[in-house]
Amino acid sequence: MKLLCLILLAGIIGLHACTREKMPYEENFIGEWKSTEVRIDGATPSNATMNLILKSDMTFKITTNIIPFNQPLVGVWTVDEAKLKLNLGEKKWCIHHIATGTMRLDNNLGNDYFQIDFAK
Repeated sequence: MKLLCLILLAGIIGLHACTREKMPYEENFIGEWKSTEVRIDGATPSNATMNLILKSDMTFKITTNIIPFNQPLVGVWTVDEAKLKLNLGEKKWCIHHIATGTMRLDNNLGNDYFQIDFAK
């Protein structure tokens, strides 16, 4: 009897687990991101802004007033969840964190080190 109860319980738990689908990691990134803070080589230029649109068709568009900015402004994006990389075209950005509505990325572009905080 105990064995039957354990089997039924395991079946119910297994069935419940199958009905919950995990949201694909990429879906965390889709949307329009606006910079809340831009740091370039540790300094925070007061007028530096960047908007990043990541579309569900896996294309991106960047608008920024940062000059020089050695990054393609349009292209295809992908995410490497295992290596915590957001690939914008040929550039691989390190993902420090992504949470509900916030994200921090960093990268060396040319001779400059960028760290950018975003919010949706």
